[in-house]
Amino acid sequence: MDGKADWMAFGLPVEGDEGPFAGDVAVTAASTCSPDEPAAEVARRLAELGTDRVLVLGPGDVVLGMARCPALEEAGEETVGEVMEVVPTTIRPSVVASSLADADEPVVVTTAAGTLVGVVEPTDEGAHGAHDEEGVAAAVVETAQAVQEHFGDRQPSEEEVGEFLRERLVAEGRSPEEADRILQGADDTGSE
Repeated sequence: MDGKADWMAFGLPVEGDEGPFAGDVAVTAASTCSPDEPAAEVARRLAELGTDRVLVLGPGDVVLGMARCPALEEAGEETVGEVMEVVPTTIRPSVVASSLADADEPVVVTTAAGTLVGVVEPTDEGAHGAHDEEGVAAAVVETAQAVQEHFGDRQPSEEEVGEFLRERLVAEGRSPEEADRILQGADDTGSE
């Protein structure tokens, strides 16, 4: 089994070529640590690496949280586990990378079990395919077709369409909170 099959669909075969997927473009996290490391020591290490955040990993490389430089620097004698942000928002490797085009900070990619696959940086080429007009138009057409297929000839209410789109975003690997923010942003843009 190749590496891709290990992270896609619980090791089951994957059909289609919608990618690249987040798991394809994710790179090894530049900085990781364990929760029991001294915060001050990790802050020094981050300064040397020129980065401002570290992923906190537990046994089996399961992502437990994320710690940022300001919190680490102010921690004094505390451990990373005492100052970390618990369980940062993550996405699954099967999320289409172009859907990450609007990310303004690195996106953590994990398996369904929480094991770190890597990080997609906002500047990764695969994550920005939807910024061009053609990519945006294709995404709009795909969404409209999905709505039409789901509801058939019936005219759905705005609430039904919203719930369908929310479920679709969650199925693509977004958290329910992320899906709500995306849909709220679309509503705000549409009402301007």
